Amino acid sequence: MRYFSNMTRIQNLLLIFLLLMVGVLTLSCQKRGLDDAIVEKDETIYVKFSIQTSSMRAQGDNPSANADLTDFEDKVTKLYVGLFDHGDGRVVVQKNSDVLSFPLAVNPGTYDVYIIANQIDDLSFNNRNEANAYLNKLRLASAYQLGSSQSINFKGFPMARVFLNQSIVKGGSSFANPTPFRPLVESVKPLAPISSYGNDFNSASSQDEIRLVRALAKITLNLKGDGLSQIKTIKCRNALNHYTLQEVLPSQNQRSTKDISIPFSKEQNILVCYIPEHIYTQAKWEDKQHETITYIQIQMESGREYLIPILFNGPKSGDYLAAAKKADAKFDIVRNNNYMFDINIPSQDRDIDVSVNVLPWNLHTINDKTYMRNRMIIDYEHIKPRLVVHDNRPVIQIYTGEKAVIPVKLIGPNSSFFVSTISNGAYFAIDTPSQFVFGVTENEPYTNVEISCLDDDRNYKTELYFNVNYEEIPFELEKDGRKFVLFGPGNRLMIEQIF
Repeated sequence: MRYFSNMTRIQNLLLIFLLLMVGVLTLSCQKRGLDDAIVEKDETIYVKFSIQTSSMRAQGDNPSANADLTDFEDKVTKLYVGLFDHGDGRVVVQKNSDVLSFPLAVNPGTYDVYIIANQIDDLSFNNRNEANAYLNKLRLASAYQLGSSQSINFKGFPMARVFLNQSIVKGGSSFANPTPFRPLVESVKPLAPISSYGNDFNSASSQDEIRLVRALAKITLNLKGDGLSQIKTIKCRNALNHYTLQEVLPSQNQRSTKDISIPFSKEQNILVCYIPEHIYTQAKWEDKQHETITYIQIQMESGREYLIPILFNGPKSGDYLAAAKKADAKFDIVRNNNYMFDINIPSQDRDIDVSVNVLPWNLHTINDKTYMRNRMIIDYEHIKPRLVVHDNRPVIQIYTGEKAVIPVKLIGPNSSFFVSTISNGAYFAIDTPSQFVFGVTENEPYTNVEISCLDDDRNYKTELYFNVNYEEIPFELEKDGRKFVLFGPGNRLMIEQIF
């Protein structure tokens, strides 16, 4: 009986001990779960928005910020950032800042992130609908039509970007140690809702940088030919008077238009202007009916006018004006795109030669370092029909009916815009496409540039040179054991028709 009693006492003690341990574990788990709930509910995440640490850029193939010290096309002087609850649209946190690097404190959640640059007044919205209304508001574009050249106090082009459905679940633990905001974008229409056109510079879904979209389009005119001295005026006609920060609505296409006079001098052959986006539902270019389409008008001293419609899908070579009359011609002016025209104006009021290339609006600062990156290679051993040296200068000689054939390729960064140019467009023509977008390696094949003379009755000469991103670049050529560096007027490759 004593043995049984002792066993019973031991069993009871063990049972009490086990019950106590279970209670302690239960309390511990409950306390741990409570702590986790409190942390999840009250945890503050510090997210950094910065334009000073290479995290925010003006959208384009060569994104940059505050690096263009000539035209200030990437200038950002003021920034608004707003985070709106993705569900009910209420504003959670927002900030205006002239200091272009700052963190924001938010709780974990899913947000719609709105970023607006270069607005004069501080912005404040109660909800997402108010922010959208602000993006869609019509604003006069007159302060931006000629860029920084019209004001020494130019504050930068209006820009915006919206990232919807952004999940912020972890981040920096303090203002001193914030985590950069890395947005996720869709593979289709990644710039939406600001723009349905174009791609983000970084094709990855998770972005390391925030690339802003300018509200305007850029028009670049590269003028050349012997008729430059005979130009009287240049205008961009039927440009819309107002812009929006977000892609225009169909109802907003019925805006008033204006004509923009583009300053021109005999010494300046590259001209620019900036105009609002205009998306056409339907448009047609006819000889005498073009009241709604945006176009370039070049008035000559003789009184002759050249009218050049702005095409979104214009040809890089061939008959540009004929392409404008085709059924599939598109006249859309798309924000944050650079419409780069190459216009050859011959003397004696002959017909002009026009081509266009539409690329994302890039910033190109051409300097000695850029020349080192862009390198023109001429396959001088296969120049046809004959390369000679005359008066210490390389000359390609052609007889009547022959063509000069020059194999070339450009070694440079992706999307370098290459143009082959002749100085005498009145009597010579480039028979092959004169414009290319390069970004090739040494192993890529050469492209032939073919040039012919338009008149077989006389001895004519022209110079051939090459532009990269609208800046002439030097190139080397060897003949008879001599090396020539060709660059600049009077020191370019000469093409001569002989008899």
